[in-house]
Amino acid sequence: MIHKQGLGLHESFIVDAFDSIGAGQTGRSATFMTEHTLTAPTLRDALRHQTSEEHAQLDRALSRLDLRDPEQRRAFCAIQAHGFYLMGTACNWQAAEATPVLRNAIAALEQDITPAQRAMTVYPPLAVPGLTLHPDAVAYLVLGSQLGATVLRRALPEDQQTGFFGMKADTALWRQFCQRMSTQPTDSPLARRVIADARTAFGLFDPTLASKTTVDTAIASL
Repeated sequence: MIHKQGLGLHESFIVDAFDSIGAGQTGRSATFMTEHTLTAPTLRDALRHQTSEEHAQLDRALSRLDLRDPEQRRAFCAIQAHGFYLMGTACNWQAAEATPVLRNAIAALEQDITPAQRAMTVYPPLAVPGLTLHPDAVAYLVLGSQLGATVLRRALPEDQQTGFFGMKADTALWRQFCQRMSTQPTDSPLARRVIADARTAFGLFDPTLASKTTVDTAIASL
Protein backbone atom coordinates (compact mmCIF):
# COMPACT_ATOMS: atom_id res chain seq x y z
CA MET A 1 0.00 0.00 0.00
CA ILE A 2 1.20 3.51 -0.79
CA HIS A 3 -0.25 5.69 1.94
CA LYS A 4 -1.30 9.25 1.13
CA GLN A 5 1.01 10.62 3.83
CA GLY A 6 3.75 8.05 3.61
CA LEU A 7 4.60 4.52 2.61
CA GLY A 8 2.72 2.08 4.79
CA LEU A 9 3.63 -1.47 5.72
CA HIS A 10 1.37 -4.31 6.64
CA GLU A 11 -1.74 -3.83 4.52
CA SER A 12 0.27 -4.69 1.45
CA PHE A 13 2.49 -7.09 3.40
CA ILE A 14 -0.16 -9.42 4.71
CA VAL A 15 -3.16 -8.97 2.43
CA ASP A 16 -2.59 -7.43 -0.99
CA ALA A 17 0.84 -8.87 -1.74
CA PHE A 18 -0.02 -12.23 -0.21
CA ASP A 19 -3.10 -12.61 -2.39
CA SER A 20 -1.25 -11.69 -5.56
CA ILE A 21 1.50 -14.28 -5.05
CA GLY A 22 -0.10 -17.39 -3.65
CA ALA A 23 -0.76 -21.01 -4.31
CA GLY A 24 -3.56 -20.54 -6.82
CA GLN A 25 -5.96 -19.04 -4.28
CA THR A 26 -6.10 -15.39 -5.31
CA GLY A 27 -9.30 -13.56 -4.47
CA ARG A 28 -10.65 -15.70 -1.66
CA SER A 29 -13.73 -14.10 -0.24
CA ALA A 30 -13.90 -12.91 3.35
CA THR A 31 -17.16 -14.83 3.60
CA PHE A 32 -15.10 -17.96 4.15
CA MET A 33 -14.45 -16.68 7.67
CA THR A 34 -16.40 -15.20 10.49
CA GLU A 35 -14.62 -13.13 13.08
CA HIS A 36 -14.49 -15.75 15.78
CA THR A 37 -14.84 -19.09 14.01
CA LEU A 38 -12.59 -21.16 11.82
CA THR A 39 -14.62 -21.80 8.68
CA ALA A 40 -12.00 -21.09 6.04
CA PRO A 41 -11.29 -23.91 3.59
CA THR A 42 -7.55 -23.91 4.30
CA LEU A 43 -5.19 -22.78 7.01
CA ARG A 44 -3.76 -20.22 4.61
CA ASP A 45 -7.19 -18.56 4.32
CA ALA A 46 -7.71 -18.82 8.05
CA LEU A 47 -4.40 -17.11 8.76
CA ARG A 48 -5.31 -14.20 6.57
CA HIS A 49 -8.77 -13.63 7.98
CA GLN A 50 -8.16 -14.47 11.62
CA THR A 51 -5.23 -12.05 11.84
CA SER A 52 -6.99 -9.22 9.99
CA GLU A 53 -7.72 -7.16 13.09
CA GLU A 54 -4.14 -7.22 14.34
CA HIS A 55 -2.86 -6.58 10.84
CA ALA A 56 -5.12 -3.56 10.33
CA GLN A 57 -4.18 -2.04 13.68
CA LEU A 58 -0.46 -2.30 12.92
CA ASP A 59 -0.93 -1.00 9.40
CA ARG A 60 -2.77 2.09 10.62
CA ALA A 61 0.11 2.92 12.94
CA LEU A 62 3.00 2.24 10.58
CA SER A 63 1.42 3.83 7.52
CA ARG A 64 1.93 7.21 9.18
CA LEU A 65 5.66 6.89 8.54
CA ASP A 66 7.08 8.39 5.34
CA LEU A 67 9.88 6.04 4.31
CA ARG A 68 11.39 8.72 2.10
CA ASP A 69 12.29 10.71 5.21
CA PRO A 70 15.59 9.38 6.69
CA GLU A 71 14.56 9.62 10.34
CA GLN A 72 11.15 8.06 9.77
CA ARG A 73 12.75 5.30 7.72
CA ARG A 74 15.15 4.59 10.62
CA ALA A 75 12.18 4.48 13.00
CA PHE A 76 10.40 2.03 10.71
CA CYS A 77 13.48 -0.20 10.46
CA ALA A 78 14.08 -0.09 14.22
CA ILE A 79 10.50 -1.23 14.84
CA GLN A 80 10.94 -4.03 12.32
CA ALA A 81 14.32 -5.16 13.67
CA HIS A 82 12.93 -5.26 17.20
CA GLY A 83 9.88 -7.26 16.13
CA PHE A 84 11.84 -9.66 13.96
CA TYR A 85 14.33 -10.32 16.73
CA LEU A 86 11.56 -11.03 19.24
CA MET A 87 9.94 -13.45 16.78
CA GLY A 88 13.31 -15.14 16.25
CA THR A 89 13.90 -15.72 19.95
CA ALA A 90 10.32 -16.93 20.42
CA CYS A 91 10.63 -19.57 17.69
CA ASN A 92 14.23 -20.45 18.55
CA TRP A 93 15.20 -19.11 15.12
CA GLN A 94 13.32 -21.94 13.40
CA ALA A 95 10.74 -20.36 11.10
CA ALA A 96 9.93 -23.17 8.66
CA GLU A 97 10.45 -21.99 5.07
CA ALA A 98 11.37 -18.52 6.35
CA THR A 99 14.29 -19.60 8.57
CA PRO A 100 17.06 -18.13 6.37
CA VAL A 101 14.99 -15.07 5.49
CA LEU A 102 14.49 -14.16 9.16
CA ARG A 103 18.18 -13.62 9.89
CA ASN A 104 18.81 -12.01 6.50
CA ALA A 105 16.02 -9.52 7.15
CA ILE A 106 17.48 -8.50 10.49
CA ALA A 107 20.90 -8.04 8.90
CA ALA A 108 19.36 -5.86 6.18
CA LEU A 109 17.39 -3.79 8.69
CA GLU A 110 20.60 -3.10 10.59
CA GLN A 111 21.88 -1.16 7.60
CA ASP A 112 19.21 1.48 8.12
CA ILE A 113 19.49 2.06 11.87
CA THR A 114 22.19 3.75 13.91
CA PRO A 115 24.72 1.84 16.06
CA ALA A 116 22.88 2.97 19.17
CA GLN A 117 19.62 1.66 17.77
CA ARG A 118 21.22 -1.64 16.82
CA ALA A 119 22.62 -2.05 20.32
CA MET A 120 19.22 -1.45 21.88
CA THR A 121 17.15 -3.33 19.31
CA VAL A 122 19.01 -6.38 18.08
CA TYR A 123 22.08 -7.41 20.00
CA PRO A 124 20.84 -7.84 23.61
CA PRO A 125 19.16 -11.17 24.37
CA LEU A 126 15.73 -9.64 23.92
CA ALA A 127 12.90 -12.03 24.58
CA VAL A 128 9.39 -12.05 25.93
CA PRO A 129 9.60 -14.31 29.00
CA GLY A 130 7.83 -17.59 28.42
CA LEU A 131 6.76 -16.77 24.88
CA THR A 132 7.08 -19.46 22.23
CA LEU A 133 5.80 -19.07 18.69
CA HIS A 134 5.07 -21.83 16.21
CA PRO A 135 7.48 -21.69 13.24
CA ASP A 136 4.59 -21.46 10.78
CA ALA A 137 3.22 -18.35 12.50
CA VAL A 138 6.59 -16.65 12.21
CA ALA A 139 6.98 -17.77 8.60
CA TYR A 140 3.66 -16.15 7.73
CA LEU A 141 4.82 -12.73 8.89
CA VAL A 142 8.43 -12.99 7.71
CA LEU A 143 7.67 -14.16 4.18
CA GLY A 144 4.89 -11.62 3.89
CA SER A 145 7.23 -8.83 4.93
CA GLN A 146 9.44 -9.64 1.96
CA LEU A 147 6.57 -9.41 -0.49
CA GLY A 148 5.45 -6.16 1.08
CA ALA A 149 8.93 -4.67 0.95
CA THR A 150 8.89 -5.28 -2.79
CA VAL A 151 5.70 -3.24 -3.08
CA LEU A 152 7.13 -0.41 -0.97
CA ARG A 153 10.45 -0.38 -2.82
CA ARG A 154 8.73 0.64 -6.05
CA ALA A 155 7.71 3.96 -4.50
CA LEU A 156 11.20 4.79 -3.23
CA PRO A 157 13.86 6.63 -5.23
CA GLU A 158 16.41 4.27 -6.70
CA ASP A 159 19.17 5.43 -4.35
CA GLN A 160 16.94 4.55 -1.37
CA GLN A 161 16.26 1.00 -2.51
CA THR A 162 18.85 -0.41 -0.13
CA GLY A 163 18.99 -2.50 3.02
CA PHE A 164 15.65 -4.07 3.86
CA PHE A 165 14.15 -2.37 0.81
CA GLY A 166 16.81 -3.82 -1.42
CA MET A 167 16.01 -7.44 -0.56
CA LYS A 168 14.33 -9.51 -3.23
CA ALA A 169 11.38 -11.54 -2.08
CA ASP A 170 11.82 -15.28 -2.39
CA THR A 171 8.44 -15.98 -3.95
CA ALA A 172 9.30 -19.67 -4.29
CA LEU A 173 9.47 -19.96 -0.50
CA TRP A 174 6.16 -18.15 -0.16
CA ARG A 175 4.51 -20.50 -2.66
CA GLN A 176 5.93 -23.50 -0.80
CA PHE A 177 4.50 -22.13 2.43
CA CYS A 178 1.10 -21.47 0.83
CA GLN A 179 1.01 -24.94 -0.66
CA ARG A 180 1.77 -26.53 2.67
CA MET A 181 -0.81 -24.38 4.47
CA SER A 182 -3.40 -25.25 1.82
CA THR A 183 -3.19 -28.91 2.85
CA GLN A 184 -3.80 -28.19 6.54
CA PRO A 185 -7.29 -28.36 8.04
CA THR A 186 -8.49 -25.33 9.95
CA ASP A 187 -10.22 -27.15 12.80
CA SER A 188 -7.20 -28.86 14.36
CA PRO A 189 -5.35 -27.88 17.56
CA LEU A 190 -2.28 -27.18 15.42
CA ALA A 191 -4.17 -24.75 13.19
CA ARG A 192 -5.60 -22.95 16.17
CA ARG A 193 -2.14 -22.59 17.68
CA VAL A 194 -0.60 -21.27 14.45
CA ILE A 195 -3.35 -18.67 14.10
CA ALA A 196 -3.12 -17.61 17.75
CA ASP A 197 0.66 -17.35 17.53
CA ALA A 198 0.48 -15.26 14.36
CA ARG A 199 -1.85 -12.84 16.11
CA THR A 200 0.57 -12.67 19.01
CA ALA A 201 3.48 -12.07 16.64
CA PHE A 202 1.82 -9.00 15.17
CA GLY A 203 1.80 -7.56 18.68
CA LEU A 204 5.58 -7.81 18.93
CA PHE A 205 5.93 -4.87 16.53
CA ASP A 206 5.74 -1.75 18.68
CA PRO A 207 4.61 1.31 16.69
CA THR A 208 4.99 3.54 19.76
CA LEU A 209 8.71 3.60 19.06
CA ALA A 210 7.96 5.98 16.22
CA SER A 211 5.82 8.33 18.31
CA LYS A 212 8.73 9.73 20.33
CA THR A 213 10.51 12.97 19.52
CA THR A 214 13.56 11.13 18.21
CA VAL A 215 14.23 7.53 17.26
CA ASP A 216 17.06 7.20 19.77
CA THR A 217 14.73 8.34 22.56
CA ALA A 218 12.15 5.82 21.41
CA ILE A 219 14.59 2.92 21.38
CA ALA A 220 16.07 3.92 24.72
CA SER A 221 12.61 3.83 26.28
CA LEU A 222 12.15 0.10 25.60
